[in-house]
Amino acid sequence: MIATLEAGVSARQLRIDDLERELADLRSAMEQRARDLRALADERDLTKAELGMSQIHAENLRRQFEHTSEQIVALNARLKELTQAQAESSRQLAERAQLAERRLGEHELPKGTWVVAAGNRAQDRALVRSLSSALVNRVTLLHVRVEVGEWLDWARRHRVRPEILSFIEYLPDALMRPVPAEALPFSTPRAWALLSRALDLAEGSGVLSRETRRALAFGRLSAEDAAVFCALAEESIAAIQPPERYIENPAELPRGEVARWFVLNCIRQQVRDGTLDGARPAAINRFLRSLPPEAQLTLLTDLVEQWGALGADRAMFDLLKRVANL
Repeated sequence: MIATLEAGVSARQLRIDDLERELADLRSAMEQRARDLRALADERDLTKAELGMSQIHAENLRRQFEHTSEQIVALNARLKELTQAQAESSRQLAERAQLAERRLGEHELPKGTWVVAAGNRAQDRALVRSLSSALVNRVTLLHVRVEVGEWLDWARRHRVRPEILSFIEYLPDALMRPVPAEALPFSTPRAWALLSRALDLAEGSGVLSRETRRALAFGRLSAEDAAVFCALAEESIAAIQPPERYIENPAELPRGEVARWFVLNCIRQQVRDGTLDGARPAAINRFLRSLPPEAQLTLLTDLVEQWGALGADRAMFDLLKRVANL
């Protein structure tokens, strides 16, 4: 099978060589026609009839030149396509050689060697090509997912900035956003780590201002994450506590409007996802009653059953009486 693939690559190379020769011949003919046209234009003693014939000939040469140019463009496109196909075939041929014959070129792999490769998915739009079915049938494909807890552990060990850690803890979906259809920045674990490094460098150089933070964040992250992160960073997000702490002690909610909205929104998401564990019904009711009616309505909208399961019946009934003036 490897020999067959090698023969296919050799055949493609021969076809590319033929196209290159045809392209050279066409260019040579075009240059000769251009020289003929210039020679005719230099004639000084042409008769009127000869001049007319020369003009006709020149027009024919122009048309032939345009046709030849179109052929050259088509051949260039075909040559590029075949070159790319040859490169892809050669790459996958080398990979199959590693797997089937356990070698790198002429060098055999030592016993016990594991061949591991990493790549992007087609939907990541990262200039990837699909694997051949023959190669897929010889490997084990493992799909790697983003694990927020593992990334946070890694980030703490590598001294990622505390405001970024707090942001991801409260908004885990922001760690990895879908790839946008256009070429725009989007949030990924790598983007957050690079942003942390850039902020450290800016701070160390004494140039970390509000404008600099926004420029760095919007240049790395999805726009929606960058906007919220910057607004929170300007209100000292690093001091924000876990949601359960605020439910037990509502007086500790952030005083800043943006930070308070962010915490309440995260609590709402945890209730929606069923991940707000360990909160006592008495604390839940006390927490809701401590909020203004508009904030309570924001938390309760479309989540009445979930809040009821947490024991918030009394607080919701009090809110209903207050809103309805009962």
